This record gives sequence, structure tokens and C-alpha cells, in this order.
Amino acid sequence: MPSFKLYTGNRLELLLDPLAHIVKEPHENPLAPEIVVTRNKGMQRWISMQLAKKLGVWANCSFFFPDVFVENIFRKAIDLSDESPLEPETMTWKIMDLLPGLIDNNEFASIRSYLNGARQLKLYQLASQIADTFDQYTLYRPDMVLEWEEGADDCWQAVLWRTLTAQKPAHRAGNKKTLISQIVNKTYIPPFLSNRISIFGISFLPPFHVEIIQALSTVVDVHLFILNPCAEYWDDVLSEKEIGRITKKKGKRITPATDLHWESGNVLLSSLGGYGRDFLARLHNLEGEEFQLTAPPCAQNLLAYIQSDILHLQQRGKNVDTPVTGISPLDDSIQIHSCHGPLREIEILYDNLLRRFDLKKDLLPSDIIVMTPDIEAYSPFINAVFGSAENERMRIPYTIADRGIRAESPVINAFLSLMSIVQGRCTASEIMSLLETRQMREAFNINESDISRIRIMITETRVRWGLDEKSQASLDIPAFPENTWETGLESMLLGYAMTGNNTPFMGIIPCESVEGNTELLSNFLDFIHSIGDLRSAIEQSHTLSQWNAILLDCVSRFFVTEEGVAAELEILRKAFNDLAMGSDYFKDAVSVEVILARLGSTLKSSISSSGFLSGVVTFCEMLPMRSIPFRIICIIGMNDGVFPRMSHHAAWNLIAAFPQNGDRALEKEDRYIFLEALLSARDLLYISYSGQNAGNDSVCQPSTIISELCDYIDNGFKVSSDEKIAGDINSDSSNTAMRASEHITFHHRLQAFNPSYFIPGNRLFSYSMENFNAAKNAICEPKSISNFFTGHLIPPSKEWYEVNINDLCSFYSNPARFIMEKRMGMHIYNPEEQILDKEPFFIEGLEGYRTGQEIVKRFLNKESRKSCYEALKAASALPHGNVGKSAFDKIADEASVFADRIISLTDSYSFDAIDIQVQIDDFLISGHVENIVDSGVLMYRFAPVKPVDMLKFWIKSLAVASANTETPYVKSILLARDSCLELSISDNVHALLKSMLDIYWRGLYFPIHFFPKASHAFAESIFLKNKPPCEAVYDAKTAWIGDDYTTGEITDPYIGLCFGKQPENALDEEFKKISIEIFEPLFEHIKTYGGL
Repeated sequence: MPSFKLYTGNRLELLLDPLAHIVKEPHENPLAPEIVVTRNKGMQRWISMQLAKKLGVWANCSFFFPDVFVENIFRKAIDLSDESPLEPETMTWKIMDLLPGLIDNNEFASIRSYLNGARQLKLYQLASQIADTFDQYTLYRPDMVLEWEEGADDCWQAVLWRTLTAQKPAHRAGNKKTLISQIVNKTYIPPFLSNRISIFGISFLPPFHVEIIQALSTVVDVHLFILNPCAEYWDDVLSEKEIGRITKKKGKRITPATDLHWESGNVLLSSLGGYGRDFLARLHNLEGEEFQLTAPPCAQNLLAYIQSDILHLQQRGKNVDTPVTGISPLDDSIQIHSCHGPLREIEILYDNLLRRFDLKKDLLPSDIIVMTPDIEAYSPFINAVFGSAENERMRIPYTIADRGIRAESPVINAFLSLMSIVQGRCTASEIMSLLETRQMREAFNINESDISRIRIMITETRVRWGLDEKSQASLDIPAFPENTWETGLESMLLGYAMTGNNTPFMGIIPCESVEGNTELLSNFLDFIHSIGDLRSAIEQSHTLSQWNAILLDCVSRFFVTEEGVAAELEILRKAFNDLAMGSDYFKDAVSVEVILARLGSTLKSSISSSGFLSGVVTFCEMLPMRSIPFRIICIIGMNDGVFPRMSHHAAWNLIAAFPQNGDRALEKEDRYIFLEALLSARDLLYISYSGQNAGNDSVCQPSTIISELCDYIDNGFKVSSDEKIAGDINSDSSNTAMRASEHITFHHRLQAFNPSYFIPGNRLFSYSMENFNAAKNAICEPKSISNFFTGHLIPPSKEWYEVNINDLCSFYSNPARFIMEKRMGMHIYNPEEQILDKEPFFIEGLEGYRTGQEIVKRFLNKESRKSCYEALKAASALPHGNVGKSAFDKIADEASVFADRIISLTDSYSFDAIDIQVQIDDFLISGHVENIVDSGVLMYRFAPVKPVDMLKFWIKSLAVASANTETPYVKSILLARDSCLELSISDNVHALLKSMLDIYWRGLYFPIHFFPKASHAFAESIFLKNKPPCEAVYDAKTAWIGDDYTTGEITDPYIGLCFGKQPENALDEEFKKISIEIFEPLFEHIKTYGGL
């Protein structure tokens, strides 16, 4: 005869034997699958592996989640349709359709006030919250909603529910009533071929499910296997908090708690186990048999003692029968680690796991699970630490489970980013970030190597944000064509048609960097135009069916379909199809805000199930029924305010307003999750939290659960040691009898390379050799830092003897950068090279110099002031509107004076340009030199002169003089805003140039100790200011380090990598020698006059 059987055990593995015994019995139908109901896929996998070990073969099993199991029964028993308007996914749309027609009713006054003048998104958000709440009503208050349907109550929720159910659609509450009626009337036919149902490892079920299980047990055998932490009867055990709440509620009408013999039993069990206690109490009220299996812990350590206390419902230290227990100073079965933030938590966990593997040779990665309340927050740090082992021997295999589908799928993340970006400002950096997704790049035939060339074109055309003026205006921002994608693309196209011309054509400046990138330009234009088409489509509201078509077209257009991402794209298509299904209940057009909100919630709820119990260390979320036994259970991120979670409900939520036994409570659920973890650990329970602020080292409190655990340990256990706990900032050598919680708590340092981790006998330790070396450097005498270059590079090939003038100038601008970029192919990211997203609001700094230089150049070419303004405006180089005109006028006034000074010095508006080619011994120097006046070079700089300018001026003048085979003479001029330099060379021209080329050749082997600013300061002090060498070195150091007004060369990433941060490493004897070798002849041939 069918019956209900309850199996309880304090260890989950104890329940496997009766389960194996039950499923071993064959069904009457050999094709009947075994029906097993579990809470999560991790439990399913564990059951399958364990039964396979016990039975040899485990197959033909149908696993169900509780809700899916009940839904399956409903559909078979009641013959439900595939779709109901009261499903949470469709109820939102139905409520959105009904609410506008109901809010004029008196009952809806509060809703009418809330939605008054609101956008459609606000209506959707309210409808979504109401739909979720109604769905909870059908589960936790089924009788209430059935009474509403019969006309009970006139509140706005009851009226809305009656409107929703006017056509008598199926819903959970009604389905349960019908199902139980069929079972009672013996008209129910079980939908399964199996004659038994096993429910395993579920710590909580709502009364809704319990009633269905009870009814099913009259027609099929129901076997329920649950974890029971206590072997004693504890259904009426209350926590101190619960006793206090009841006493306060009853007031004077109640007898004192001591007289009523209320028991708290074990305070940990009563505080953490309320959720499971209430569930067990409901099960004990069912008719059936109960089988209890218990196995006391075998170990003699703190963890086992606590598990034993909970099992036997006892409290150590409470009375003489259960005295305080002493624990060994070597007991490390429970550890609590206080760290400086999530990264340090993971670093410390990594070292502790390495130590466990070191001490326990039989320990496997699959024996360890790491849980956290927020796996998304910790995932980057987990990958950073566990994914970058210093060597193979220290590599710990791991996997991360329970991550959201957006975090797991770059394609879905790129799609959501695309939709968000397109409806926003469409900044240059946002658009470029989309191309980081390979599947999106390849959809437009753009390669990864093309990204740098696209960046150059964007930088040159000064694209900042906004597809065009229309898109700017749609954001309620004044619209200007400058700095938009439309203007930038026009410049790129004109650059393709008119190369080598910097003159505006129909108000457009051609982009010079497009030359040679024709195919790339075509592909990139297709990409930007596709974004424009998508924006045009989503700017309008559409029906849900139309949105489905738009989004499907977006996916097919922006993503290449390949085997690796087919499943991810299918998830998107399913989400779009779910939108279309809502069109049966909501016919009006919907804005893109609503669509993105719906897609975001739909995809956020999609959790990747891969990674759990895959034979490696498992990182996962703290979810109910993760009570699978592990040798080591680690719980990280146990911070105050994060765990346990607190429930937040709307003011009109009737479940929260009138709670009942059996309601879901997040805080109680999280407490029970922790209790399950405590009971499931076999060797070690490892806990960590952010106990110190990484910014100011202030103390941060752990979760209240951790505080309760520490209090329990202090009250029931003691540990004595004659030695101070080394490395613990809270230890006190004067107090040999320390609290037990102090013994298990480790207070860590901010940096992983703190010397405390490498002192023998210290409780703090580290396996990192890199951090060990850093710690040694921290406590030892300062040593010179080894430079990036430890030897010479291989000799350059013969092609390097052919030197371009611009390359030679580039070398002397920064020899360290030249050798690393040109010879080694290394490029260090420079923040100044990043794509900008903001249009210019003023002109200053480097941009001010470039603008002024461009104006001077155009004035010298006899362009009018108006023409200059229009050219710079077309190039998006000026602030928008009148601000830009005012800024231009200010710079143009100064540039006009500067240009007149140039003309007065040269008596000419036109300047020649020559191509030179000079053989200097083995070197062939060549290049194009502009601004040739008479026999010399004219250089002008609309800014104060810098040493780099002097070097370029010197090199070009030497090259021009060397090219003059008849009379190697040159008279050149460098005009800056603060000075005018005149250079005359007639003798030893080839020797001077040869000297510069020899230094250049040495710099191809090894970074030479030459730094334009510091070298100039040193040489200037020696030759022009007649200072002694010691003072000259001081001036060089000042230029090297910088001050409050100028940036030192030490900040250059190439120089810093090659020479370190200490001036002594760079400003040595070689530096002095090269500085003099370069600048002495330059100072001898140059004359300086006042500036403007």
C-alpha cells in the first residue's frame, strides 16, 4: 500500500544507503525511470556519482526540481495548456494591460498616485513586482487568492486578481485544489511509470509542496530524505531571540519563560536551525513512518565537538554535566581569517589550501568546496590568484559555478552592452569596447590587428560621442556636428578620396591616416552604420512581436554564428521569443527601456550550471542544500550586512505584513545554509571576511553568524598556550590563557609580501617565492634595483645603417623608448594615447600647442583668419559654439604676432623643402626637410623651447649642412615663444653628424644614459652657467624628478623600466659624458636671443 516514509540523518551520506536500497528494487515496468526530486544540479550530480559507486551502474533516472516536479504533475493530472496568463513571465504584461484601466477606481488611489505622469518603464516595474508578489501568493497564500476569486475583500490587490482571473485561467492555487480533490475522490492517475518518488536532500519546502506530497503518498510511495542536525526531539526548541519576541508580544499575560520550560538547547542549533526546525515539525505532523540514522563525529577536535553538541542537543559550559572542554593548541579544524578586502581573502585562501595539500597527501582538489554569498564579486579575484600560479607545482585546479549567464557568456554580455550603448551617448571608447568581442568583430570582417588602426583614425578625426546631431538632440543636449561619428566618418571618407590634403572641402577635413586602409574603412563604416540603423529602430516604440523581429535581426547582424557560441545565441533567441509570447496579453507599443529591463531580468536569472563537482576545487554561491559532505569547506566573504541576507518587501506585500509559519525568510534560510555547511565539513571549516579596511586599516565587523560562532566557542571551549601566537596583532604574551576564538582567528596583513608571512614558527605563512623576495628586500639593506636590460642586444642588421632623419630625431627624444619600440617591438600603454569621450571645452596644454601651431602654419600659408577658423572647426579641434570662437580668437591673436615675427626674421612667406641623402662613413642618412630658408632650416614652436626641440633643430641643421656638398654651411633659426635660437655651422659638419650617429648606433645595443631634459640641465649648468659638476648634477636631478610645476622624466614608463626610479642609477658618469658629448658642440654653435 502506498505510504509516506521520512528518513533523517545528521550526515547526508548516511541517507544514501536507504536510498540505494530503495532504488535497487526493480519497478514493475522495466522502462520506468527512477523519480528523484532535488534542490539543485550539484545535488543531482552528487547523488548520481554516489549511487553509481554503491550500485555499480546508475541510469534511467529522472531528476526534478520541486517546482518543476509539481508543475509536471499538474499538467498531466489537470491537462493544462502550455501557456497561462498567470505564469510570472506573462502575468507582468497582463497586469500592464489592466492597470491603466483600473487606477481610476477608488481602491487604486495609491497606485494612481504612484503612476501619475510616470513613464512606461515605471508601469512595467510596478507590474513586474505585482506579478512576482501574486506568484508568491499562489504558493504561500493559496487559500487567500481562492477566496479573492469568490469575492472576498475589496482591496486593490483583490480587485486586480479577480480581473486577472475573470476567464478562470489555471494557476498554482487552483491546480493544487483540483489535484487534491482528484486524489481524495480517487480519480487521480499518477503520470509516472514509476510507483515511487524519492525526495532527497531538500532542507525546506513550502506548506504548498508538503500538502501535495502528503496527498501523493496515498497513491504512490513517497520517500523523503532530509538532513536532521539533531538526534533529539527539537521541534519546540527556540532561540533566545524567539523566546524574547514571544515574551514581549504576550506582555504581562504570559508566565515567565523559565516557568514555561522553554528550551534553547544548543544555542547554535536554535539560532541557526530555525528554518529546518519548522520544516521538520511540519513533516512530523504527516502520517507515515520515520527512520532516523545518526553517526557521531569520530574526530577529537573543535569542529567535531561542535557537530557532536548539535547532534546531542547539548551546550558545553552550561552546567556541571557539560563542562568547558579544552582543545589542543594545534587544533586547526575551524579557522577564521580577517583580511583586507576580497583580493587578500583569495590570496590567503590559496596559501592555506597549498598548505593543506602539503600536509595531507591524500587530499584531492575535489575534496574542497569554497562558497561565498556573492560569487560574481569574487570571480575576478579567484581567476587572478588561482589562475596565475608561480609554477606548475603550485597550480590548484579549480572551477567557478553559479555565475550569471552574462558573466559566463561574452556574446550575451556584448549584446546587452550594445543595446545599452546604442541608446546612450555612443562614445568613442564605448564603440571601441564593442569590437573587443571577437564574434562581433568578425561579423564585420574586422581583425584584432585592425583595432589599433581604427584607434588612430578616431584620434585623428577627434570623434568623441554622438552618432550625429539628431542623436545628441534626442538626449536633450545642444546639438553640434563637431566630434560626432557622422563628422568623423565623413572625414575618413574624404581622406580616402583626397589624400595628402589638409584643406577643408565642403567643410570637411580629410583624414590622412585612412590611406592604405581602404578595406578596413569600408568594414568599419558598415559597423557604425549598423549601429545607426539599430538606434533608429529602438528610438521608436514597437509591439512585443515587432521587438522580437528587431532583436533577432540585431543578433544576426552583429554576431557571427559559430559552433562555440551557438548555445549562447540560442539563449538570446529564446528570451526574444518569450517577449513575443507576451504580445497575446499586451498589444500596445513598448519602449526600449522596458525591453532592456525585461531582457536584463530574464538573462540575470539564467545561471550557468556547469562547474559544480567537476573533480577540482569548486567555487560556488552559498545556496540552500549545498550540504554535500566535503573534507574542507571554505566560506569567504562573510561580511557584516552581506550575510545573512535581509528580506525587503513592498509595503503592500501581504505575506510580509501578515507572516505565517512556513513563509520563506531570507535571513533564516541563510542561517540554515551556514548550519548545513558547518555540519558537512569533515576536516576543516575555513571562514574568511574583510575584517580590516584596506584604505585606513580600520576594523570591519564580520557577519553576525561568525560573531555567534565565536561566542559559542568561547563559552564552551578553552585553549592554553605558554607561547605567544606569533604574528597575531591581537595576541598578548602576558595572558597565556587565551580565548578559544582568538586561537582560531588569524588577523592578516595588508600586503602579501609582509615579512610576517616568512618568519619561521609564525602562524601567518605564504608559499609565494615572489612575495618572499619582496619581503627580503623590505627588511634588508637597500640594493640597487636590477634594470630591465641586463646585457646588450644582438648587433643590428645592415639595414639599420640607413637612417631616416625623423628616426634620428625620435631616438634623441627618448633613446629608451626608441630601442624598446623599434628594436624589441614593445609598446607600453600611455594614458595620453587613450581615446577621449568628451568634446573639448577649452584649449590648453598639448592641445593648445597643436592648435596654435596649426594656426601659425596656416597664417604663414597666407590663409585668412576666417579660413583658419573654419578649418579648425571642421577638424573638431575647437570647443563648440561661441566658446570655440572666443578660444580661437584668443589664440589667433597671439599666433598672428608670432607669424609676423617669423616673416620679419626670414623676410619671406614661402619656404622650400628638400630631400636629402648623405653618406657619412657607413651611415646613409636621408629624409625630407621642410621650411628651408636660404641655406638653413627654419623651425618654429608656438610654445617655450624644449631640449627636444633644440636636438631636432641641431640634427636637421647638421643634415642639411652635410647635404650641401659645395659649401657645408648652414644658418638656421629656431623661433619659440620665449626665445629665438640662431645656429651657424661651417666647420666639421660631417664629424659632428658622425658623432651623433655613433651615439645612435650605441643606443641600438643598450639604452644609453641620455635624457633630453636632465642632460640639457646638466650641460647648461656646466657650459652656460659655469656651475661646478656637483651643482650641475643637482640641476639634472631636479629635471629628472620634476617638481610642482613640471613633469620629470622619471615618470616616462620607458625610462622608468630601463633605469628604475632612483636618479643614481641613471645620472651616473656615463650620463655626464654623453650629455657633454651631445650638448657641448650644440652650445658652441648656437646663439640665443629674447623671445616675442
